[in-house]
Amino acid sequence: MISGRFALVAACYGSFLADIDAFAPSTKYQPLHYASSGLQVSTLQQEDKYEHEQAKETKNVNFEEWIADAPEEVTDWKHCPITDGGTIPTYVQGTLIRNGGGVWTTGNYNNDEFSHIFDGFAKIHAYRISSQKVECKSRFLQGSWYKNFLQRGKQSFPPGIGTGPVLDSTSKQPKLGVMRTIQALINSATIFDNTPVNIWDYQPNMKEHDMNSKKTIAALTDAPPRTIIDFNSMDTISSSTINNLASGAKGYELLITAHPMYSQSKEDDEDSVYTYNVAVELGLQGPRVNLVRETSQGQRSVVASVPSHDGIPYFHSFGLSANYAMMVLQPLRLDTSALLELGFLRAMNHVDQTRIVLIELSSGDVVLDQSIDEKIYFYHSISQAEILNKEDPNN
Repeated sequence: MISGRFALVAACYGSFLADIDAFAPSTKYQPLHYASSGLQVSTLQQEDKYEHEQAKETKNVNFEEWIADAPEEVTDWKHCPITDGGTIPTYVQGTLIRNGGGVWTTGNYNNDEFSHIFDGFAKIHAYRISSQKVECKSRFLQGSWYKNFLQRGKQSFPPGIGTGPVLDSTSKQPKLGVMRTIQALINSATIFDNTPVNIWDYQPNMKEHDMNSKKTIAALTDAPPRTIIDFNSMDTISSSTINNLASGAKGYELLITAHPMYSQSKEDDEDSVYTYNVAVELGLQGPRVNLVRETSQGQRSVVASVPSHDGIPYFHSFGLSANYAMMVLQPLRLDTSALLELGFLRAMNHVDQTRIVLIELSSGDVVLDQSIDEKIYFYHSISQAEILNKEDPNN
């Protein structure tokens, strides 16, 4: 437990552990050992088929519908009628945008099948709400990765480094091979720009219909690629395989979380809001974890940087309060020897500790860097807050 002025409230998602468990070479479901009783999840043995089927029936959340192919697009704003008899309150105005994969398979052509929800070709859905009416659009992001898929006649996926491997849809085994591995390395450096995980507005203070400039949003993933989208038309403006080099960076930015966070400081001006994120950088002295700050104008800088001496860590999110950022290094490290063929989520090694790093935003000072024996696995840091000592407001 961390005492003092700072406290972190977070939720640890069991789905991530379930993914890791599924990657084990054993064909049996092994019990998952969680960090605390509140996170404990019982798993089932495959030998007892009846119990397994019962569990699937009672715990089914229609997850298969999340990864069902949806190749159709709505390219023009279309009226979406409300069919249940309800009405939208007059005060609800704005545009809701959701991001996710739209295609995971090639059908019967080449038997290609993505094995992770983060690998489907990025597709956005937008809902424009005004005057108690809703208009909608759905568009595939037109980056180099998706265009390569179109050039292949939608019959095969371009080889690359994904969250998981591309599977043979019949045998459910990863598609491997020396030439495929070489092509995956080349493609990942040159054309990989698939961003199906999140949507972020780096210009939150810009109005939707600004007469002086075009408002844009960005689609993100757990890697540097970023897709810029016209906020009003939902057209893809540009995409990139890497981010602009951050001031203070000393190496290659390999990973960056899909969940940046806005500064809570009152010092931000009307034209610019700071966005913070955590990136993993590879350099001559080994991997480092960087806290990166980005302005609404796109200027990126490293606020603080800490080395990771025991390997390359994986991040999907981090915590942020008004004055501090918290980076939790889960006990997982990337195995680069397996990365090209199996994707980074199956290329994980375990270490014995969870490391917690606390950074003061104003100075960039590392005020806490502590490893604990408890193994904590999670996807999302839900909330972070600073608790003021009422007896001593300065502490």
